[in-house]
Amino acid sequence: TTTTTTAITSRRLKTARKLHFLRKKKKIYLHYLLSLVPPGIRRTTLILFLISLVYIVSFLPHLVMMTVKALSPQAVAGDGPEWTVVSNLVIRSYFLNSAANPFIYTFLSKNFVR
Repeated sequence: TTTTTTAITSRRLKTARKLHFLRKKKKIYLHYLLSLVPPGIRRTTLILFLISLVYIVSFLPHLVMMTVKALSPQAVAGDGPEWTVVSNLVIRSYFLNSAANPFIYTFLSKNFVR
């Protein structure tokens, strides 16, 4: 049993070393790939990613509410003041995208400030 335990431990150690080596190699390769991309391109990619993310996040509540309203009108036919407030916020959440875009461009784009 000692030999078996030693063999298993040895295999685990070899596997762990291989995984560590592969992770390190992958990290170096990713760093190398990122170094090939000019900083301006990376910044533009970040800006486009953030613009898209803000668009999705701001449009999603509106889309969900309109979908629920189309599929089940009685589910969203609340008459209370709470419902009116929530409904108004959700409907206007779409406009957050327009408000957020100038801030994203101002903080991340050098050309936008000029």
